[in-house]
Amino acid sequence: DNTNDISYIWSYGNNRPVAMVQGATYSQLQTAVGTTALVNLGNAVDPSVSTLDNVLSQCRGIAGAVTSGVAYRLLYGVSRETAPTGNYLAYNYDSFQRLISIKDRNNKLITEYGYSDTPGAGNSYIRSYSPDSAVTSTYDLMVDRQRIATTYFDGIYRPVQLVRQSASTTQKDVVSMTSYNWYSSQVKQYLPYTVSSQSGYRTSALSEQQSFYNTHYSGEG
Repeated sequence: DNTNDISYIWSYGNNRPVAMVQGATYSQLQTAVGTTALVNLGNAVDPSVSTLDNVLSQCRGIAGAVTSGVAYRLLYGVSRETAPTGNYLAYNYDSFQRLISIKDRNNKLITEYGYSDTPGAGNSYIRSYSPDSAVTSTYDLMVDRQRIATTYFDGIYRPVQLVRQSASTTQKDVVSMTSYNWYSSQVKQYLPYTVSSQSGYRTSALSEQQSFYNTHYSGEG
């Protein structure tokens, strides 16, 4: 019974794991993939996706084993995550090494990202778009057909506000915020509150949050 065994296969100069095989010993991996092939894969600096897929396929041939895998784009990050079923998520980056989209095996969007990097509180942000249906672009998608969340940063790039657009039951924006001390350690994570839809960065978030809770829960704001 090998159900408690977990074996890993490494690559990218033996620096990164590319496969996790549950329910198989390493000797079984050597039999399925080949000892020489495992050594060569480990030493490979930038293995191709097809090479990695072939290794995952061979591992799935081990009776009772469950295999998942990861591929990387050098200097960027994870480029693909493969589930035991063979389905995968593809991670795409821009020329600044920023994640811009996550797509499924059918090239449909899971999440798309946008960035702004302008000095000043609330001017720098990361915005994510997560469609509720299978689409290739969120450009013309209505707000009620996707989940939009924006993380705003202050002047020294600390995340200070998270605004989830039209996320309340009444289609209002849900705002949560964080405060820091002089050492940039997080000291408070405030309860979320709602404001009108598509409100963007809130310059008076603290007073709005207090007013919200004083209105709805008297004395608790």
